[in-house]
Amino acid sequence: MVFLDIIRPEKIATFSTKTHSISKVKRELKDQRTENSLLRKQIAWSKEQNTPISDLQQFISLPRAIVDHDGLPYKGDKSKTLGIYHSRYPEAFENKLHFKPDCVIIDGMFILNSKPLKSSNRLFAHFLVSLFNRWIIPYIQLNTKEIHIVFDDQSPQLSPKDIERKRRDEKAETSAKILISETTKIPSDWQAFLHNRENKKQLVQLVSEKFLHFAKIALNSVQSFVIGGGFENASKQTLKRLPQTCRQIFLKRNHIAWISKIREALYSRVPSEEFYLPSFDALFLHWKRSYWVSRVWIQAYCENVQYPSLTDFGWKLEIDGQLDVIWDSPENLQKVINNIKLWTAGCNCLKSDCNSKICGCKKINMACGPGCKCGSSCKNKNVNSQVCNTEETEENTAEAVASTQVLYNSESDGSDFGDDTMDGSVFFELQNVDDDDLENIIFNFQYQQLA
Repeated sequence: MVFLDIIRPEKIATFSTKTHSISKVKRELKDQRTENSLLRKQIAWSKEQNTPISDLQQFISLPRAIVDHDGLPYKGDKSKTLGIYHSRYPEAFENKLHFKPDCVIIDGMFILNSKPLKSSNRLFAHFLVSLFNRWIIPYIQLNTKEIHIVFDDQSPQLSPKDIERKRRDEKAETSAKILISETTKIPSDWQAFLHNRENKKQLVQLVSEKFLHFAKIALNSVQSFVIGGGFENASKQTLKRLPQTCRQIFLKRNHIAWISKIREALYSRVPSEEFYLPSFDALFLHWKRSYWVSRVWIQAYCENVQYPSLTDFGWKLEIDGQLDVIWDSPENLQKVINNIKLWTAGCNCLKSDCNSKICGCKKINMACGPGCKCGSSCKNKNVNSQVCNTEETEENTAEAVASTQVLYNSESDGSDFGDDTMDGSVFFELQNVDDDDLENIIFNFQYQQLA
Protein backbone atom coordinates (compact mmCIF):
# COMPACT_ATOMS: atom_id res chain seq x y z
CA MET A 1 0.00 0.00 0.00
CA VAL A 2 1.35 3.39 -1.00
CA PHE A 3 0.50 6.59 0.88
CA LEU A 4 0.69 9.84 -1.03
CA ASP A 5 0.81 13.23 0.63
CA ILE A 6 -1.33 15.86 -1.02
CA ILE A 7 0.62 19.07 -1.39
CA ARG A 8 -1.65 22.07 -1.17
CA PRO A 9 -0.49 25.40 -2.56
CA GLU A 10 -0.14 28.07 0.07
CA LYS A 11 0.08 31.81 -0.34
CA ILE A 12 3.34 33.32 0.72
CA ALA A 13 2.63 36.07 3.22
CA THR A 14 5.43 38.20 1.83
CA PHE A 15 3.67 38.72 -1.50
CA SER A 16 0.07 38.74 -0.29
CA THR A 17 -1.96 41.91 -0.62
CA LYS A 18 -2.76 43.50 2.68
CA THR A 19 -6.48 43.84 3.20
CA HIS A 20 -7.75 47.26 4.19
CA SER A 21 -10.74 47.37 6.47
CA ILE A 22 -13.05 50.31 5.85
CA SER A 23 -15.10 51.52 8.77
CA LYS A 24 -17.45 54.47 8.76
CA VAL A 25 -17.06 57.05 11.48
CA LYS A 26 -19.96 59.19 12.58
CA ARG A 27 -19.74 62.87 11.76
CA GLU A 28 -20.14 63.66 15.45
CA LEU A 29 -17.05 61.60 16.30
CA LYS A 30 -15.11 63.24 13.47
CA ASP A 31 -15.93 66.67 14.88
CA GLN A 32 -14.74 65.62 18.32
CA ARG A 33 -11.46 64.26 16.95
CA THR A 34 -10.85 67.41 14.92
CA GLU A 35 -11.57 69.66 17.90
CA ASN A 36 -9.36 67.67 20.28
CA SER A 37 -6.49 67.50 17.80
CA LEU A 38 -6.46 71.24 17.08
CA LEU A 39 -6.81 72.15 20.75
CA ARG A 40 -3.77 70.01 21.56
CA LYS A 41 -1.81 71.86 18.90
CA GLN A 42 -2.86 75.19 20.39
CA ILE A 43 -1.78 74.12 23.87
CA ALA A 44 1.56 72.79 22.61
CA TRP A 45 2.29 76.00 20.71
CA SER A 46 1.34 78.16 23.70
CA LYS A 47 3.59 76.13 26.01
CA GLU A 48 6.57 76.22 23.65
CA GLN A 49 6.35 79.97 23.04
CA ASN A 50 5.41 80.78 26.63
CA THR A 51 2.60 82.90 25.21
CA PRO A 52 -1.00 82.78 26.46
CA ILE A 53 -3.76 82.01 23.98
CA SER A 54 -5.57 85.30 23.51
CA ASP A 55 -7.77 84.33 20.54
CA LEU A 56 -10.40 81.70 21.40
CA GLN A 57 -10.84 79.91 18.11
CA GLN A 58 -13.63 77.59 17.08
CA PHE A 59 -13.18 74.50 14.91
CA ILE A 60 -16.69 73.14 14.37
CA SER A 61 -18.62 74.91 11.65
CA LEU A 62 -22.14 74.49 13.07
CA PRO A 63 -23.62 76.18 16.16
CA ARG A 64 -24.01 72.81 17.84
CA ALA A 65 -26.08 74.22 20.70
CA ILE A 66 -29.03 74.59 18.31
CA VAL A 67 -28.26 72.11 15.50
CA ASP A 68 -27.21 68.45 15.36
CA HIS A 69 -24.13 67.06 13.61
CA ASP A 70 -26.11 66.43 10.40
CA GLY A 71 -27.02 70.11 10.02
CA LEU A 72 -30.66 69.63 11.08
CA PRO A 73 -32.44 71.50 13.88
CA TYR A 74 -32.78 69.67 17.16
CA LYS A 75 -36.17 68.01 17.34
CA GLY A 76 -38.17 68.45 20.51
CA ASP A 77 -39.65 65.34 22.10
CA LYS A 78 -43.38 65.91 22.59
CA SER A 79 -43.75 63.07 25.08
CA LYS A 80 -40.97 64.45 27.30
CA THR A 81 -42.52 67.92 27.17
CA LEU A 82 -45.88 66.43 28.12
CA GLY A 83 -44.23 64.64 31.03
CA ILE A 84 -42.74 67.89 32.31
CA TYR A 85 -46.10 69.66 32.20
CA HIS A 86 -47.82 66.67 33.80
CA SER A 87 -45.37 66.65 36.73
CA ARG A 88 -45.65 70.42 37.19
CA TYR A 89 -49.43 70.80 36.72
CA PRO A 90 -50.97 67.40 37.57
CA GLU A 91 -54.33 68.93 38.44
CA ALA A 92 -54.75 70.16 34.85
CA PHE A 93 -54.72 66.63 33.41
CA GLU A 94 -57.81 64.45 33.25
CA ASN A 95 -58.24 61.01 31.73
CA LYS A 96 -61.86 61.74 30.90
CA LEU A 97 -63.78 64.95 30.26
CA HIS A 98 -66.27 65.81 32.98
CA PHE A 99 -68.14 68.30 30.83
CA LYS A 100 -69.78 68.41 27.43
CA PRO A 101 -67.55 70.30 24.95
CA ASP A 102 -69.20 72.78 22.60
CA CYS A 103 -66.31 72.54 20.12
CA VAL A 104 -63.53 69.99 19.53
CA ILE A 105 -60.50 70.16 17.23
CA ILE A 106 -59.01 66.78 16.31
CA ASP A 107 -55.56 66.15 14.81
CA GLY A 108 -56.29 64.29 11.59
CA MET A 109 -52.80 62.84 11.23
CA PHE A 110 -53.12 61.27 14.69
CA ILE A 111 -56.26 59.49 13.50
CA LEU A 112 -54.50 58.11 10.42
CA ASN A 113 -51.74 56.59 12.54
CA SER A 114 -54.30 54.35 14.25
CA LYS A 115 -53.21 50.95 12.97
CA PRO A 116 -56.14 49.04 11.40
CA LEU A 117 -57.21 45.79 13.03
CA LYS A 118 -56.83 43.08 10.40
CA SER A 119 -59.66 41.03 11.87
CA SER A 120 -62.32 43.69 11.19
CA ASN A 121 -60.66 45.93 8.58
CA ARG A 122 -59.87 44.05 5.41
CA LEU A 123 -60.71 46.91 3.04
CA PHE A 124 -60.30 50.68 3.28
CA ALA A 125 -64.11 50.99 3.37
CA HIS A 126 -64.19 49.03 6.64
CA PHE A 127 -61.31 51.08 8.04
CA LEU A 128 -63.02 54.41 7.26
CA VAL A 129 -66.21 53.34 9.03
CA SER A 130 -64.27 52.21 12.11
CA LEU A 131 -62.37 55.52 12.26
CA PHE A 132 -65.57 57.56 12.07
CA ASN A 133 -67.25 55.44 14.74
CA ARG A 134 -64.25 55.71 17.04
CA TRP A 135 -63.37 59.40 16.74
CA ILE A 136 -66.47 61.28 15.54
CA ILE A 137 -69.60 59.45 16.73
CA PRO A 138 -68.85 59.96 20.48
CA TYR A 139 -68.86 63.76 20.04
CA ILE A 140 -72.01 63.61 17.92
CA GLN A 141 -73.71 61.70 20.72
CA LEU A 142 -72.60 64.39 23.20
CA ASN A 143 -74.33 67.01 20.99
CA THR A 144 -71.06 68.85 20.39
CA LYS A 145 -71.90 71.87 18.24
CA GLU A 146 -68.68 72.03 16.19
CA ILE A 147 -66.37 69.15 15.27
CA HIS A 148 -63.17 70.10 13.43
CA ILE A 149 -60.57 67.77 11.91
CA VAL A 150 -57.30 69.33 10.77
CA PHE A 151 -54.84 67.61 8.41
CA ASP A 152 -51.38 68.71 7.37
CA ASP A 153 -51.51 69.96 3.80
CA GLN A 154 -49.78 67.22 1.78
CA SER A 155 -49.02 69.56 -1.14
CA PRO A 156 -48.23 72.82 0.64
CA GLN A 157 -46.34 75.90 -0.34
CA LEU A 158 -42.75 76.24 0.79
CA SER A 159 -42.68 75.62 4.53
CA PRO A 160 -40.15 75.04 7.36
CA LYS A 161 -41.90 71.69 7.82
CA ASP A 162 -40.08 70.60 4.64
CA ILE A 163 -36.89 70.21 6.70
CA GLU A 164 -38.63 67.87 9.15
CA ARG A 165 -40.16 65.92 6.26
CA LYS A 166 -36.69 65.52 4.77
CA ARG A 167 -35.42 64.15 8.08
CA ARG A 168 -38.26 61.62 8.24
CA ASP A 169 -37.81 60.54 4.62
CA GLU A 170 -34.13 59.76 5.17
CA LYS A 171 -34.78 57.54 8.19
CA ALA A 172 -38.10 55.88 7.38
CA GLU A 173 -38.65 52.77 5.31
CA THR A 174 -41.32 53.45 2.71
CA SER A 175 -43.42 51.23 0.50
CA ALA A 176 -44.27 51.75 -3.15
CA LYS A 177 -47.07 54.06 -4.23
CA ILE A 178 -50.43 52.37 -4.67
CA LEU A 179 -53.77 53.69 -5.90
CA ILE A 180 -56.28 53.39 -3.08
CA SER A 181 -60.07 53.41 -3.00
CA GLU A 182 -62.76 52.00 -0.75
CA THR A 183 -62.33 48.54 -2.29
CA THR A 184 -58.54 48.45 -1.87
CA LYS A 185 -57.17 45.96 0.64
CA ILE A 186 -55.41 47.28 3.73
CA PRO A 187 -51.60 46.97 3.30
CA SER A 188 -49.77 44.66 5.67
CA ASP A 189 -47.18 47.25 6.76
CA TRP A 190 -49.25 50.28 7.73
CA GLN A 191 -46.38 52.55 8.82
CA ALA A 192 -44.40 51.91 5.63
CA PHE A 193 -47.57 52.71 3.67
CA LEU A 194 -47.96 56.05 5.48
CA HIS A 195 -44.28 56.98 5.06
CA ASN A 196 -44.89 57.22 1.32
CA ARG A 197 -46.16 60.78 0.94
CA GLU A 198 -48.22 60.02 -2.15
CA ASN A 199 -50.04 57.25 -0.28
CA LYS A 200 -50.67 59.53 2.68
CA LYS A 201 -51.96 62.27 0.37
CA GLN A 202 -54.48 59.88 -1.21
CA LEU A 203 -55.58 58.59 2.20
CA VAL A 204 -56.16 62.11 3.55
CA GLN A 205 -58.39 62.96 0.59
CA LEU A 206 -60.30 59.68 0.86
CA VAL A 207 -60.88 60.09 4.61
CA SER A 208 -62.00 63.70 4.14
CA GLU A 209 -64.52 62.82 1.42
CA LYS A 210 -66.02 59.85 3.27
CA PHE A 211 -66.13 61.63 6.64
CA LEU A 212 -68.12 64.48 5.08
CA HIS A 213 -70.50 61.93 3.61
CA PHE A 214 -70.90 60.14 6.96
CA ALA A 215 -71.33 63.44 8.83
CA LYS A 216 -74.25 64.56 6.64
CA ILE A 217 -76.10 61.44 7.75
CA ALA A 218 -75.13 61.43 11.44
CA LEU A 219 -75.27 65.14 12.39
CA ASN A 220 -78.37 66.87 13.65
CA SER A 221 -79.55 70.32 12.56
CA VAL A 222 -77.56 72.31 15.17
CA GLN A 223 -74.22 70.55 14.65
CA SER A 224 -71.47 71.34 12.13
CA PHE A 225 -68.53 69.32 10.84
CA VAL A 226 -65.39 70.99 9.39
CA ILE A 227 -62.35 69.41 7.72
CA GLY A 228 -59.22 71.46 7.04
CA GLY A 229 -56.33 70.55 4.74
CA GLY A 230 -57.98 67.47 3.30
CA PHE A 231 -58.81 68.62 -0.23
CA GLU A 232 -56.25 69.43 -2.89
CA ASN A 233 -58.69 71.34 -5.10
CA ALA A 234 -59.86 73.61 -2.26
CA SER A 235 -59.12 77.32 -2.42
CA LYS A 236 -55.59 78.09 -1.28
CA GLN A 237 -54.65 80.95 0.99
CA THR A 238 -53.01 83.79 -0.88
CA LEU A 239 -49.37 84.41 -0.11
CA LYS A 240 -48.59 87.97 0.88
CA ARG A 241 -45.49 89.57 2.25
CA LEU A 242 -45.63 91.17 5.65
CA PRO A 243 -43.76 94.41 6.28
CA GLN A 244 -40.19 93.54 7.08
CA THR A 245 -40.35 94.60 10.70
CA CYS A 246 -37.02 92.91 11.43
CA ARG A 247 -35.19 95.33 9.15
CA GLN A 248 -36.31 98.24 11.29
CA ILE A 249 -34.43 96.86 14.28
CA PHE A 250 -31.08 98.55 14.80
CA LEU A 251 -28.32 96.46 16.34
CA LYS A 252 -25.97 98.31 18.67
CA ARG A 253 -22.31 97.48 18.90
CA ASN A 254 -22.34 96.95 22.66
CA HIS A 255 -24.98 94.21 22.32
CA ILE A 256 -22.69 92.26 20.01
CA ALA A 257 -19.73 92.79 22.31
CA TRP A 258 -21.86 91.73 25.29
CA ILE A 259 -22.71 88.37 23.70
CA SER A 260 -19.06 87.87 22.71
CA LYS A 261 -18.01 88.58 26.29
CA ILE A 262 -20.42 85.98 27.64
CA ARG A 263 -19.24 83.42 25.08
CA GLU A 264 -15.64 83.84 26.13
CA ALA A 265 -16.53 83.74 29.83
CA LEU A 266 -18.26 80.41 29.30
CA TYR A 267 -15.59 78.98 26.99
CA SER A 268 -13.67 77.21 29.76
CA ARG A 269 -16.82 75.90 31.43
CA VAL A 270 -18.22 73.81 28.58
CA PRO A 271 -16.91 70.29 27.82
CA SER A 272 -16.97 70.79 24.05
CA GLU A 273 -18.21 73.12 21.33
CA GLU A 274 -21.48 71.20 21.33
CA PHE A 275 -22.44 73.21 24.42
CA TYR A 276 -20.83 76.47 23.34
CA LEU A 277 -22.99 79.59 23.07
CA PRO A 278 -23.65 80.37 19.36
CA SER A 279 -22.26 83.52 17.83
CA PHE A 280 -24.23 86.74 17.58
CA ASP A 281 -24.99 86.12 13.89
CA ALA A 282 -26.21 82.59 14.60
CA LEU A 283 -28.44 83.78 17.44
CA PHE A 284 -29.83 86.61 15.32
CA LEU A 285 -30.72 84.21 12.48
CA HIS A 286 -32.27 81.83 15.00
CA TRP A 287 -34.31 84.71 16.43
CA LYS A 288 -35.53 85.64 12.94
CA ARG A 289 -36.77 82.09 12.37
CA SER A 290 -38.56 82.18 15.72
CA TYR A 291 -40.08 85.53 14.78
CA TRP A 292 -41.40 84.03 11.52
CA VAL A 293 -43.13 81.27 13.48
CA SER A 294 -44.65 83.76 15.93
CA ARG A 295 -45.97 85.91 13.06
CA VAL A 296 -47.74 82.87 11.62
CA TRP A 297 -49.21 81.61 14.89
CA ILE A 298 -50.44 85.04 15.93
CA GLN A 299 -52.81 84.81 12.94
CA ALA A 300 -54.36 81.55 14.18
CA TYR A 301 -57.71 83.29 14.66
CA CYS A 302 -57.67 84.79 11.15
CA GLU A 303 -59.47 83.24 8.22
CA ASN A 304 -56.63 83.87 5.75
CA VAL A 305 -53.09 83.45 7.08
CA GLN A 306 -50.39 85.60 5.50
CA TYR A 307 -46.97 83.95 5.36
CA PRO A 308 -43.82 86.11 5.41
CA SER A 309 -41.07 85.27 2.93
CA LEU A 310 -38.89 82.47 4.32
CA THR A 311 -35.75 83.71 2.59
CA ASP A 312 -35.90 86.92 4.65
CA PHE A 313 -36.06 85.07 7.96
CA GLY A 314 -33.05 82.76 8.20
CA TRP A 315 -33.78 80.20 5.47
CA LYS A 316 -32.44 79.80 1.95
CA LEU A 317 -33.53 78.06 -1.24
CA GLU A 318 -31.07 75.61 -2.77
CA ILE A 319 -30.63 75.19 -6.52
CA ASP A 320 -32.84 72.08 -6.51
CA GLY A 321 -35.66 74.04 -4.82
CA GLN A 322 -35.13 72.47 -1.39
CA LEU A 323 -35.41 74.65 1.71
CA ASP A 324 -32.39 74.80 4.02
CA VAL A 325 -31.42 76.66 7.19
CA ILE A 326 -28.84 79.44 7.29
CA TRP A 327 -27.08 78.64 10.54
CA ASP A 328 -24.53 81.45 10.50
CA SER A 329 -22.99 84.16 8.35
CA PRO A 330 -20.49 83.44 5.53
CA GLU A 331 -17.92 85.60 7.34
CA ASN A 332 -17.99 83.32 10.37
CA LEU A 333 -17.72 80.27 8.12
CA GLN A 334 -14.53 81.64 6.62
CA LYS A 335 -13.12 82.21 10.12
CA VAL A 336 -13.55 78.54 11.00
CA ILE A 337 -11.89 77.50 7.72
CA ASN A 338 -8.99 79.83 8.49
CA ASN A 339 -8.73 78.47 12.04
CA ILE A 340 -8.42 74.90 10.80
CA LYS A 341 -5.95 75.83 8.06
CA LEU A 342 -3.81 77.71 10.58
CA TRP A 343 -3.19 74.56 12.62
CA THR A 344 -3.25 71.92 9.87
CA ALA A 345 -2.01 73.42 6.59
CA GLY A 346 1.66 74.17 6.02
CA CYS A 347 4.91 73.01 4.46
CA ASN A 348 6.46 69.55 4.90
CA CYS A 349 10.09 70.66 5.11
CA LEU A 350 11.35 68.09 7.61
CA LYS A 351 15.07 68.55 6.80
CA SER A 352 15.53 71.89 5.02
CA ASP A 353 15.68 75.32 6.65
CA CYS A 354 12.73 76.71 4.58
CA ASN A 355 15.01 79.34 3.07
CA SER A 356 14.40 78.44 -0.57
CA LYS A 357 11.52 78.15 -3.00
CA ILE A 358 11.32 74.45 -2.22
CA CYS A 359 9.39 75.41 0.92
CA GLY A 360 5.71 75.78 0.11
CA CYS A 361 5.30 78.72 2.47
CA LYS A 362 8.37 80.53 1.15
CA LYS A 363 7.15 79.99 -2.41
CA ILE A 364 3.99 82.03 -1.77
CA ASN A 365 5.83 84.62 0.34
CA MET A 366 4.25 83.54 3.62
CA ALA A 367 5.89 82.78 6.95
CA CYS A 368 5.76 79.24 8.26
CA GLY A 369 3.04 78.76 10.84
CA PRO A 370 1.92 76.36 13.55
CA GLY A 371 0.63 73.89 10.97
CA CYS A 372 4.02 73.42 9.30
CA LYS A 373 6.20 70.36 9.89
CA CYS A 374 9.53 72.13 9.56
CA GLY A 375 12.15 71.69 12.26
CA SER A 376 14.03 73.98 14.57
CA SER A 377 16.34 75.09 11.75
CA CYS A 378 13.49 76.91 9.98
CA LYS A 379 14.45 80.44 8.92
CA ASN A 380 11.06 81.42 7.52
CA LYS A 381 9.22 82.09 10.77
CA ASN A 382 9.58 84.00 13.97
CA VAL A 383 8.39 81.21 16.26
CA ASN A 384 9.08 77.51 16.44
CA SER A 385 5.98 75.42 15.79
CA GLN A 386 7.58 71.99 15.81
CA VAL A 387 5.85 70.96 19.03
CA CYS A 388 2.48 71.72 17.48
CA ASN A 389 2.84 68.95 14.94
CA THR A 390 1.06 65.98 16.42
CA GLU A 391 0.82 62.81 14.39
CA GLU A 392 -2.04 63.63 12.05
CA THR A 393 -2.60 62.08 8.65
CA GLU A 394 -3.10 64.24 5.59
CA GLU A 395 -6.45 62.52 5.05
CA ASN A 396 -7.79 63.77 8.37
CA THR A 397 -6.53 67.27 7.66
CA ALA A 398 -8.17 67.42 4.23
CA GLU A 399 -11.36 65.95 5.65
CA ALA A 400 -11.50 68.55 8.41
CA VAL A 401 -11.02 71.44 5.99
CA ALA A 402 -13.49 70.02 3.46
CA SER A 403 -16.17 69.58 6.10
CA THR A 404 -16.13 73.29 6.85
CA GLN A 405 -16.65 74.25 3.22
CA VAL A 406 -20.14 72.79 3.18
CA LEU A 407 -21.60 73.83 6.52
CA TYR A 408 -22.08 77.11 8.31
CA ASN A 409 -19.96 77.93 11.31
CA SER A 410 -20.66 79.40 14.70
CA GLU A 411 -17.51 81.45 15.27
CA SER A 412 -17.74 85.11 16.20
CA ASP A 413 -14.74 87.41 16.32
CA GLY A 414 -15.08 90.15 18.90
CA SER A 415 -11.98 91.96 17.65
CA ASP A 416 -14.02 93.42 14.79
CA PHE A 417 -15.44 95.95 17.22
CA GLY A 418 -12.19 97.34 18.56
CA ASP A 419 -10.07 96.83 21.67
CA ASP A 420 -12.33 99.07 23.74
CA THR A 421 -15.22 96.62 23.50
CA MET A 422 -13.41 93.27 23.66
CA ASP A 423 -10.42 92.52 25.88
CA GLY A 424 -8.39 89.65 24.45
CA SER A 425 -7.39 88.45 27.91
CA VAL A 426 -10.95 87.97 29.14
CA PHE A 427 -10.55 84.18 28.88
CA PHE A 428 -7.85 84.14 31.53
CA GLU A 429 -9.57 86.70 33.73
CA LEU A 430 -12.80 84.65 33.84
CA GLN A 431 -11.33 81.19 33.53
CA ASN A 432 -12.32 80.16 37.07
CA VAL A 433 -15.57 82.09 37.26
CA ASP A 434 -18.40 80.47 39.22
CA ASP A 435 -21.92 80.13 37.92
CA ASP A 436 -23.16 82.48 40.63
CA ASP A 437 -20.81 85.21 39.42
CA LEU A 438 -22.04 85.15 35.83
CA GLU A 439 -24.92 87.51 36.59
CA ASN A 440 -22.48 90.00 38.14
CA ILE A 441 -20.27 89.80 35.05
CA ILE A 442 -23.21 90.67 32.82
CA PHE A 443 -24.32 93.52 35.09
CA ASN A 444 -20.82 95.03 35.35
CA PHE A 445 -20.36 94.90 31.59
CA GLN A 446 -23.68 96.64 30.97
CA TYR A 447 -22.82 99.27 33.60
CA GLN A 448 -19.48 100.01 31.92
CA GLN A 449 -21.16 100.42 28.53
CA LEU A 450 -23.78 102.80 29.93
CA ALA A 451 -21.16 104.81 31.78
